[in-house]
Amino acid sequence: MGRVRHRISTLPPRRPLCVVAFALAPLALALLVGPLRFDAELLFRDPAASTGSPPYLGFFSNLGILAWCVAGTSSLLAALTLPPSRARAALGAGGLLAAALTLDDMFLLHESVLPFFGVPENLVLACYAASAITYLWVFRDVHRLMDWPLLLASLTLLGSSVVLDVLAGDMEWLILEDGTKFAGICAWCAYHLLAARYWLRRALGTDRVAHRATGITP
Repeated sequence: MGRVRHRISTLPPRRPLCVVAFALAPLALALLVGPLRFDAELLFRDPAASTGSPPYLGFFSNLGILAWCVAGTSSLLAALTLPPSRARAALGAGGLLAAALTLDDMFLLHESVLPFFGVPENLVLACYAASAITYLWVFRDVHRLMDWPLLLASLTLLGSSVVLDVLAGDMEWLILEDGTKFAGICAWCAYHLLAARYWLRRALGTDRVAHRATGITP
C-alpha cells in the first residue's frame, strides 16, 4: 500500500495543454468539413435529431458500443496501472481487442468502411475471430482464475451472431442476430470489469487471500 501511495504522490502534474488540445479538436474537425464537402449537420448532430427519427434510434446498438467502451477502458486502465505480469498482458490484450471492436461498431468498419477500400467483410470478421481465440488460448492461465464461463459464453454468443449474419442475412433474423450479439457484448463487458477489479484489488493489497491462493503476480 505504501508503494502505491508513493507512486501516486510522484505522478507528474496534469498537463492543461493536452486538455485544451482535446477541447479544440472538434473545432479543427469543423474547419475540415468545408473543404471535404461533408454535411456538417450529419457530422456533428445526433443521428435521431438530424434524420427526424425517434429518440430510440439505434438504442441497443448504442448500448453495445458503450459496453465495448467500458470493457476496453477498464481493462486498459488496469493494464496501465499494474506492474509487468501475465495479468497485465492479458488485460492489455483484452482491452485492445475491445477498443478495436468499439471503433468497428461505432464507424461500421467491417460493414462499410473497409469493404470500400477493398477489404472483404468476411476477412475482417475472420481476423476478429482469430484474435479472440488467440486471446482466449494464450492467456488461459489467467482466465482460469477469473469467471471464465462468462468469457466463454461471450465468445459463443458473439460467434453465433456472426454465423446468423452470414447464413441468414434476412430481416426476419434481425432480433435474434443482434440480440445474441448484444448479450455477448454484455458478457464480455462484465467479465473484463470483474477481471480489472480483481487484479487492481490484488495490486492494492486488499485481496490478500486471493493473492496467496494463486501463483500469478498482479
